[in-house]
Amino acid sequence: ALGTLTNTNYTLSLVPENFSITPLAVTVNPDVQAKAYGTADPTLTYSLSATSSATLTTTGSLTRAVGEDVGDYVIALGTLTNTNYTLTLSQENFSIIPLAVTVTPDTLTKVYGELDPVLTYSLRAASSATLTTTGSLTRAAGDDVGDYAIGLGTLTNTNYSLTLAPENLSITPLAVTVTPDALTKTYGTSDSTLTYSLSATSSATLTITGSLTRVVGEDVGDYAIALGTLTNTNYTLSLAPENFSITPLAV
Repeated sequence: ALGTLTNTNYTLSLVPENFSITPLAVTVNPDVQAKAYGTADPTLTYSLSATSSATLTTTGSLTRAVGEDVGDYVIALGTLTNTNYTLTLSQENFSIIPLAVTVTPDTLTKVYGELDPVLTYSLRAASSATLTTTGSLTRAAGDDVGDYAIGLGTLTNTNYSLTLAPENLSITPLAVTVTPDALTKTYGTSDSTLTYSLSATSSATLTITGSLTRVVGEDVGDYAIALGTLTNTNYTLSLAPENFSITPLAV
């Protein structure tokens, strides 16, 4: 329009023309953000920049590529808009990082000579998501009585960072009963070897070292048999009561 343009000596005519306002070029800079696997997405925040001193505003929100496994997901403009702007998006990813999960093995034992129990465990994390893993725990090698450290073995979940709480599988002694054979000798003769049998609630072959002893004495009578040096570090030995008898010499 002519506005205030004038000259009292002129009759002014305006040639039609328009003044154009073009969109402002605005760059959207997503903030670097991440979440732990299994937790809710945060709001995708961002900053705006342009060659203008005007306050920059937009409506709508950014989006990201679909997915919930650990990895990087490209951020997109989504519904972000301002009809007065030409929006350009700076490339940025939203990261899903592994969830910190503690594996706590259950306290388990087995008796020497038995098969190992399944190494069970519980999972704990700062997440309300249901926790799952594949694979199984292992333990240090060995079958003698003692404590054997449990390891993560093949336990895994690609979305977890697993930490193992220290725990052992304990092998406890096998309860073995020593039953001496009923033996005698005639007064004045040499002692026979004190033989015995072994019994336990185990299908394993029972072995032992050392020998039984008896109460000292050479007169006619009954002499209690004792464990003596009989031993196996993997057994808890119990002795069935039995005597060694010395009978009179026929003269």
